[in-house]
Amino acid sequence: MPTETLQQKSSNNKNGKFLSNKKILIIVFAFLVMIGLVVVSVTSILHEFSFSKLLSDVHDAFVDSKTRLMASIMLCLLILFFFFKFFNMTVPYMIRLKHLGIKVSSKDATLYYLTSLFFSAISPSILITEPYTMFWLKTQGVTTAQATALIWINEFINHTILIIITLPAFIWLTTQFNQIIAFNSGEGWTVIILASVGMGIDIFMFSFYIVSGFSKKVHYYLSRTFNWTKKILHLHYHTKSQTYSKYISSAFLYRYAKHYLKQYKDNVYVLLCYLFTSIIWFVMVYASLVLVHYQGADFFNGLTFIKVIGNVAVITTANRYLPLPGGEGTMQLQMHILLSYENKTTDSGVDNAIFTWRFFTAYLPAIYGIGGFCFYLSSFAKSVKNKKPIFKK
Repeated sequence: MPTETLQQKSSNNKNGKFLSNKKILIIVFAFLVMIGLVVVSVTSILHEFSFSKLLSDVHDAFVDSKTRLMASIMLCLLILFFFFKFFNMTVPYMIRLKHLGIKVSSKDATLYYLTSLFFSAISPSILITEPYTMFWLKTQGVTTAQATALIWINEFINHTILIIITLPAFIWLTTQFNQIIAFNSGEGWTVIILASVGMGIDIFMFSFYIVSGFSKKVHYYLSRTFNWTKKILHLHYHTKSQTYSKYISSAFLYRYAKHYLKQYKDNVYVLLCYLFTSIIWFVMVYASLVLVHYQGADFFNGLTFIKVIGNVAVITTANRYLPLPGGEGTMQLQMHILLSYENKTTDSGVDNAIFTWRFFTAYLPAIYGIGGFCFYLSSFAKSVKNKKPIFKK
């Protein structure tokens, strides 16, 4: 196992402050933006959305004996999504920490999960969620280098699964581009452009994860660029020799990454977690369609389960890197375009199903996350006030 110097360990165990007053204001602002986008999405993008029609359709699905069982199963899946998501956001890191001999308490795991749900709902993951994950891992007793490598190996596995699922779906969608544009009077270009850009970034990120795990120089040159930017902005930065010592001579990140790649058993468990939640994510849209449009063939009109998965995979990729809270707004717009095209209709059922999907997979988890974030904020403030160590030794 790679080791670090006593000086580095000492610096990693000092009290840190993840949330400053400025960051809290930014988070509050991002939350308000998310609320605004939800309102815009429901009122402006989902033109045919009808809450009364939604409740009526769900009621009819449970009244009809032919559809009651299927509707019950789909509703259970939607409700349980909150628990399924735990296997995507928290369990992979619990697996890694257990291998390091660190047992995460139920309280810590739940609090991390709820807070991450909130952060992922109000911002792209790279802006808040991943820095928070780094901070949380350090509070569990790992060093900065270990935490960075843990995030790298888990994200590498996650992106591998996403590429395997999304790339065939994107290739299939390219064969439908002309028809999508024709059916949606040109609005289909929104899906095509965002999907193409998202797929390109996905491939780039996947390649980056591969290269960064096997090359010391990647870490070195990225750090050089980062410190050059900090120098221009008159911020504290590392010199060229300091950067060389950290990433080439010592190469802590590189050595940890190589170490975690060889943990085959843990890697398989993490892969299964991500694969399971990816499948569940795709099923959520289909469950919403079934729940709202229980009539079956009258609605689906050739919209098969496989087509739904393909559409969701492409749309998820198209929105993954957009600077919007949870892809709010663009996610609904693209889903409306694709489902309307596949179903050859623009009735209220499509928009009602999209709202149902977003309610159970985005809005409801965000509400739970607010409670977790407030509790975390209170605990964090108490630790700082009582001068308790934030990072475990």
